[in-house]
Amino acid sequence: MKRLLLSAILLYAAAGSEPATAVGRPVNRLELEIVDTRANGTIVVAMHNRSSNSLRIWNDSNSWGAGRWRVLLVHGRQVLMFHENPDRSFTRNGPGFTEITPRQHTERKLDLNDERWLGPANRRIESGDVVIVLYDVPLTDEATQYKVWYGVASAFRVAP
Repeated sequence: MKRLLLSAILLYAAAGSEPATAVGRPVNRLELEIVDTRANGTIVVAMHNRSSNSLRIWNDSNSWGAGRWRVLLVHGRQVLMFHENPDRSFTRNGPGFTEITPRQHTERKLDLNDERWLGPANRRIESGDVVIVLYDVPLTDEATQYKVWYGVASAFRVAP
């Protein structure tokens, strides 16, 4: 049963994102890749734009981009879930985004030991752990207005 569940999770994570649509127009595809995992609980994720058009993603420093990441850490027989705390204060809040040019990428560092992350106390990544990252951005009026990507993208990696 455990293998079946883990296989289903890995297949879902490997599927990546499907393009979303807004008002009849396709939104460019966003692909995630975990490029590094560190024992101290840090995960480096590349966000790839594989299309021929620019793609916009929300900055993490505003309420539209905050709280969008989830991490599942499969450690032995345990599945540990971490997520960003969406209940944060912003000194200045406006819809800011980063633009990824065609066939380029940007990187995000996810530090599970940062106070913005909620989850179990075990925040280390050990060799052989399966790391699954989800980036989940809902469709909002602002996403449509600013032509920012929305949808769910995922990636996984076995920690070396």
